[in-house]
Amino acid sequence: MAKFKNSIEKGKYHIDKLIQKPIKPKKQRTRKIYHKLEWKKPNGTILIEYKPQTTINDLNKTKYKPKKQKIKYPRNRKKYFEARQNHWNDSIKLIHELIKMLNIKTYGSRRGRPPIPIKDKIFLCIQKVLRGVTYDSHAQLIELAYYKNYTTTIPRPHSVADFMNEIQLTPILERLVTMSALPVAHFEKSFSIDSTGISTFDKSQWIKIRLDYKKHRDYKKLHAISGNRTNIIVAARVTHGTQADSPMLTPLLDIAKEKFNIKWFCADKAYSSRANTQAVTEAGAVPFLMPKKNFKTRSKGFPAWNKMIRMFRKQESYFRQFYHKRSNVETSFAMIKRRISNSVSSKNSVAQINEALCLVIAHNILVLINSMYCDQLEIKFKN
Repeated sequence: MAKFKNSIEKGKYHIDKLIQKPIKPKKQRTRKIYHKLEWKKPNGTILIEYKPQTTINDLNKTKYKPKKQKIKYPRNRKKYFEARQNHWNDSIKLIHELIKMLNIKTYGSRRGRPPIPIKDKIFLCIQKVLRGVTYDSHAQLIELAYYKNYTTTIPRPHSVADFMNEIQLTPILERLVTMSALPVAHFEKSFSIDSTGISTFDKSQWIKIRLDYKKHRDYKKLHAISGNRTNIIVAARVTHGTQADSPMLTPLLDIAKEKFNIKWFCADKAYSSRANTQAVTEAGAVPFLMPKKNFKTRSKGFPAWNKMIRMFRKQESYFRQFYHKRSNVETSFAMIKRRISNSVSSKNSVAQINEALCLVIAHNILVLINSMYCDQLEIKFKN
């Protein structure tokens, strides 16, 4: 009987006539190990069956896998609350020290009342925005700044609205944004760019805005480059709401690369273009601009574009790891809107631009105060 059984297995006789057909395993995506089972019935027929063998991978699938724990960055709460308690007195001192670094002369006519210095105008504008008060409530703060020798005059409260509307303050405020970020220049290497909208009609009723096409869409857009480590804003420009994002990368990058050592630069699809990629590379940084769906690999005279696309295709996980540092610029905008204000109260276009730039300077001052307490940062402003 054993010889007859061996001859059946070797194929000398037709198995279909003697035994039942074996159960063939189904084709599956993952390769499994099968073991052979055979037994003899009382009538003499032999049954052969294949059953999948349990492997280590199958056992791992059935076991409970705990969720991945998120990486948490604990905060020194004692230092944090100390910074929050003293931020008002410290912010006034830092604003005064920052404005002292400006080399600006005030020119006026020889007749009549002497003009108010430009440094006093800038100080009062930033102080009003940082405090978040109305012009009437700003009167006590103006007197306090005078008695502490931060200003040389005591103008009437509503004259601060006239200071906001001076077009000569716009380039000075843009310069102060970069100067206020210089104390952290030695450890900020990674940067991101983005834009956000700033409301201009905070106290208007919706029923009045709804029927007016221009009013409904009238807002300002803040374009900014921020550091990914401290969320400090390095360069900023304020434009009308319909301004495109992509053309604003080059002028802001030219400002940032003069004072900061940029190694990595991140941006979303709105800034994805060959010219922007080449500009980032010429600034000495590695570009991480997320390409659009219909992107092409042809460089067309911009070799940096071809290199970035190759890195995106071959090392996509590495690319996305650096690209998602861009989320820090969204954090910077949220810090401005939640802690200071998400709108401007001025009515004129020039005043709205200057007030938005004052928001950015106030945000940088608060970031420096936090770093001063939590990271023991020595703040020294440079021109």
